[in-house]
Amino acid sequence: AAAAAADATARAVPSVEPLLALDFNVFSHTREQLLDYMYAMFVHIDALRRYRIAPETLRAFLRAAASHYVDNPYHNFEHAFDVTQTVFVLLFRYDLARHLQPIDHFAMLVAAVCHDLGHPGKNNAFQVAARTNVARIYNDVSVLENFHASTTFQLLDVPATNLLANLSADEYRMVRKLIIEAILATDMAKHFEITVNFQNRLHNGKPLSPDSLDDRIDIIRVILKAADISNVIKPIDVAVMWTDRVANEFFAQGDFERRHHMTVAPHLDRTKGTHSKVSTGFIAFVARSFFVSVAEFIGDAGAELIENIDALNAHLSERAKLERPQTLEEIAAGTVFTAGGGGAELQRVPPPAAATTDD
Repeated sequence: AAAAAADATARAVPSVEPLLALDFNVFSHTREQLLDYMYAMFVHIDALRRYRIAPETLRAFLRAAASHYVDNPYHNFEHAFDVTQTVFVLLFRYDLARHLQPIDHFAMLVAAVCHDLGHPGKNNAFQVAARTNVARIYNDVSVLENFHASTTFQLLDVPATNLLANLSADEYRMVRKLIIEAILATDMAKHFEITVNFQNRLHNGKPLSPDSLDDRIDIIRVILKAADISNVIKPIDVAVMWTDRVANEFFAQGDFERRHHMTVAPHLDRTKGTHSKVSTGFIAFVARSFFVSVAEFIGDAGAELIENIDALNAHLSERAKLERPQTLEEIAAGTVFTAGGGGAELQRVPPPAAATTDD
């Protein structure tokens, strides 16, 4: 075991240059490569020296976090990596790091790695409606986000994976606060509140300051939130791989709810929507106005975010013309439409096994 740990620690650290690209394709890399890239991001911010973290502890933490992710269509380890890498892009390609302090960079990377730990593939509304254990524990409030944050600190309480072991008491309190604030900000129920607050903050005439903790927390929330829903600001080839996975997971939840006689929200219902319309609706009603503010905050370089989201929306709007919702008979027969399919592209799948509604 000691030899294996020494070998892992001695591994070469890859360059972070590829991680500054908005079109980084997580699906073209192995898990080992992604874990090495995650390690490299922490090295880039000098986290090991600043926070007195042993290399083997960081490696063990990243592996343990990866192992906590479920093999969902969307909320999986690849999504966690994508969010972490997009945080890195926002901090260091678009230079939002200048608005923050080094301890914020560290807390944000930890939060990004862990922001969906143990996600069951069914959303907060489902947890509440199904009266799951996590809904009971967190009193129906930001159920999964509280669960992810709590799981993060359970992982950090294990000596072998404790990145915070050598922090001072003040550093620990700060990092813990920032991680929790960042993860809880990913609750989509808070989306419009965060968006409006940030828009008002941008336009109130007072510059955001890295010396203000309140300002830093506002920025941290926005950065992790932006990274969490960043599929739509990626170039089309990468974006559609993510948007289709979102729809697959949404429709799988809707199918489960229908089988269990639960209310199915329209965006989860494959009898009312299609793969492309899931994302065009999200862009129109949720994402675009938020990213307009993010782009404004970035400055001139942020224009490409809006160019990308508009290009994706146009692409998906065209593709939607080839799609149609499914009938209940098709679903009962175990036939599901693939993205871009409206009868021409069909996939035959076995009826899904019954699953518990509890975590």
